[in-house]
Parts: sequence; C-alpha cells; structure tokens
Amino acid sequence: MKKRIIQAAVVLALIMMVAPGHNGKALANFREIHYDVYYNCIISPPYYGLVGQWDVDCDGNWSGWGWMPGDNCTRTETTLGARCEIGPYEPQYP
Repeated sequence: MKKRIIQAAVVLALIMMVAPGHNGKALANFREIHYDVYYNCIISPPYYGLVGQWDVDCDGNWSGWGWMPGDNCTRTETTLGARCEIGPYEPQYP
C-alpha cells in the first residue's frame, strides 16, 4: 500500500512539474495587457467612474493602481499592447 501511495505522489509531482501554469500572464496571449477597471454597481445615483488601471508585462508582472480586475461591482475593459518576445532575445548582428 505504501508503494502505491509513493508512486501516486511521484506521478502527481511529475504532472504538476510538466503541466504549464497559468497565472494570467501576458505571455499566454503573447502581448502585454492593459486593464481599465470601472465601478459598476447598481446604486442610486449610478456611478461608473474609473477605479483602477493595471498593466501586465510579458513576464507576468502586474503594475498599476486601484481596484483589481474582477473585484466586486466592477467591469473591466481590456486592451492588448505590444507583442511579447517568445524565448530568449537573440541580437542579430550584421
């Protein structure tokens, strides 16, 4: 029984190491991503102001201010930016 548990743990560890992770990185889309976050709750009077702006670079780093995309009572407009380099950058010499 112990051997089966160890084998299952090893197989699970290998699957987790091989499977690609998805952390909302821009590289998954091969572009930088810009998010405009707007407040959008049903209240009286309605208010639809900008409450956050966020950018995700090609390395998956987030920078910005305010509410995050997907926070309660928000709607998000997404804009794709510059294309990301795939793989290490290789300079081309003449």
